Amino acid sequence: MIADRSAWRANDAVAYDALTDAASAAIATLFELADEGILELTQAVREATDIRREVFDVDGYDRDAVDAQRESLEQRTSELRGRSS
Repeated sequence: MIADRSAWRANDAVAYDALTDAASAAIATLFELADEGILELTQAVREATDIRREVFDVDGYDRDAVDAQRESLEQRTSELRGRSS
């Protein structure tokens, strides 16, 4: 019996992991800003919830969508880190 092959390629899994890492970094930055009093906690929670929802909504088989969402999150993290300077 031959097992079905996954539609994911190995590098797709790596790209999706990079997306989840970017989401985690953005969320951590949000809560760091809230801890520092730069951002309201309710705003940080709301945006963190939105980030998680957006990541879950990305089609993991659509490499362009995964890469675009990761780039968007990396940009947002950079913007947030600029606020703490």
